[in-house]
Order: sequence, then C-alpha cells, then structure tokens
Amino acid sequence: MLFIVLLVVCTPWVNAGPGQPYQLRVEYLDEPVGMDVERPRFSWALHHSDRGEKQTAYRITVYSPESSQRRRPGEVLWDSGRVADEESTNVEYGGPKLKSATRYFWKVSFWDSKGVESPSSDMAHFHTGLFEQSDWQHWAKSAWLDGEKGNQLRTEVDVSRGKNLTAAHVYVMGLGYYHLRINGYEVGGAFLGPFTTFEVRLLYDVHDVTDTLRVGRNAVAVTLGHGWYAQPSVNVGGRCLLLLLIMEYDDGSIVAVGSDENWKQSDGPIVLDDIYIGETFDSRLETTAWDKPYYEDASWRQAALLSSNPSGQLNVSMIPPIQTIETFTARNITEPEPGKFVFDFGQNMAGHCSLHLSGGGISGSNVTLLHAEMIYENGSIHHLYSNSPELNV
Repeated sequence: MLFIVLLVVCTPWVNAGPGQPYQLRVEYLDEPVGMDVERPRFSWALHHSDRGEKQTAYRITVYSPESSQRRRPGEVLWDSGRVADEESTNVEYGGPKLKSATRYFWKVSFWDSKGVESPSSDMAHFHTGLFEQSDWQHWAKSAWLDGEKGNQLRTEVDVSRGKNLTAAHVYVMGLGYYHLRINGYEVGGAFLGPFTTFEVRLLYDVHDVTDTLRVGRNAVAVTLGHGWYAQPSVNVGGRCLLLLLIMEYDDGSIVAVGSDENWKQSDGPIVLDDIYIGETFDSRLETTAWDKPYYEDASWRQAALLSSNPSGQLNVSMIPPIQTIETFTARNITEPEPGKFVFDFGQNMAGHCSLHLSGGGISGSNVTLLHAEMIYENGSIHHLYSNSPELNV
C-alpha cells in the first residue's frame, strides 16, 4: 500500500507541464483510409498537468511515405513551423499539393502559456483517395461493368513472388450495394451504402487490403445489389461496378488492376433484391469457392461494359460505415401455426438474420423469412409494413 501511495504522489512530477497531444484526427476521422479533401484539416486534443492551461502555439509536420516502405514516414513534406495560435481543431494543411492514392504521416506539438513546448504526438497517418476522375484510368484502365448482365463478378490477380508487397488498396464503387471478397474473405464488412443524389455525387470506398492479399494468385469477387440506386422509386440506373486495385512493392514499382472486360460475370443465387420487398435467394444457383483463387470460371460470361456511365462525380465516402456491432440469439421460439415459427429476439433493432438449415430437404422447397416489430395475441407477427403485396401473406 505504501508503494502505491508514493507512486501516485510522484506521477504528477514526472508528467509536469504540457503532455503529448493525442486523439489526432484528419477531417474528423481517426487515420482515414481514403480522403479526397485536397487541403485536409487537422485536429488534436491537449494534455497538461496544470489546471487552466492553454495552447498558445502549435507545430504540425507532415511526411511523405518512404519510397520503398510505403507504410513508413520518409522526408518532410510540410513543416508549419511554430504558429502562434490557440486553435487545435480544423487547422488546414498548408503544404504542397497532395498526391492521389498515397499514405501521408503527421505529428503535432504545442506550446503552453509559459512558452514550454510539449513532446511531439505519436505519428499518425492518412491515406488519400483519387482526387481526379481521370485517376481511375491512370494506373489501370478501370471501366464500369454492367451488373444487370450478372450480379456476380470476379477476376484473379497475381502478387509477385520476387519482391515484397508493401501496400495494397482497393478503390471500389458498387451501385447500388456491393459485397467485396478477396480470397474468400469479406472486405470492409459494411452494409447498406450511403444514399446520395446519385446524378450529382457517387461515394466510393477505399480499403487497405495489404494483409488480405497473398503471394501468388488472388481472387477478387464482387456481388452487386440494386440498393436505392436501382430501386424503382429512385431508378437512377442498373447495378454496376467500378474498381481499382493498386499494389505497391518494396522496389518502388506499382502494379494496378482495374475492372474491365477481362473480368468474368455470372448470375448468382440472389435472383431478386429490393429495398422494400426483400431478397429471394435460390440456393440451387449457389456456387462454392467462386470467390477464391483457381476457381474454374470457363462457363462464366465475359464481363459486359456499361453502355452509359453514371453521371455523378466520384468522391470518397468518409461516412462511418454501417457495421455489425452486436449479435443476438432468439430468446424464444414459438410455432403459432403448423410450419410457421416465430423467433423473438427481445430487441428492436436494425439488422439482418442468419438462419442455418440442416437435414436435407426437397429441391424447390421455399423458406420465407418475414420481419416485424410487433406480435399479435395469437402469437403471429404483425409484418404488414411493406408496400408489396408479395409479402402480405
């Protein structure tokens, strides 16, 4: 107990004065992967051992990436020097023009009211998106693919065996919704992409897939859904895909793969998907391992290019994604009518269900999942919310 008391007494003396800035943010985001603001704004939180202290000046340093190890800081790109200012939120970058598809590093220190400089913050980083629309064709001739010709698209890419992959990022725009998988693993894990005025602006995602790719052959697979973009009430266009994968090696070389007519395309087991009336999944059309390398896709069609590209400007989505944050199991299972089961999760939520069926079955049999917020006294569910008569059964 004596040791603990002495430790508490001594700690303020060890950390006296201004401490390291923390909670470093770029455009309000923590180390964003994909950010297409040409002059981004920096923010940080302050720490000081004394009460009533304040920042009187700051210094921001931004670094370019090392030429061979793209995940390490290299030369100084911009040094703000000592700037007499109390501002610690949304301080605008003032250096040379940033490059597309590049990871940058930065740190910050500040001075308190007594003119004492804090230790520098830990190094943080941010990765830029594609500033120009033409960047989609700069590294590879990425083209829009027509998802109405088949909602499953795939290709295979090689990662060199003779050198080390230092960074890999995929830039993907799937309209209306998409699921991206590499080597059988889901990338991003997001649901329900953002709704925008699609004719004006389209929001694409950037994913760091350095650790997902492996030496040798890799499979890139995308499933497309209609989402709001192709929903009849909005009806801007049909399903489509634009994708760019950029791989950087330790010798400074860059290899890129884009969506083009060399991809393969097929109709998947999702034969209907609609924001309001739900999804129809035909398991007889399901193919295993199509999202893994060395899959035999000779029977698949050559991917079709979109005849007319979407008109909206492409921008990085900097909106926090909708992701699974908790999983519930049914608290109660009842059978109000023969063959009709009600799974009560005891929680009103926005989510989706996972149902495992076993024991075989007759080909062509139907399993219908309906969702509701209320249960009638007889144990059946009140699900008549949809504007489609197909669900009102």
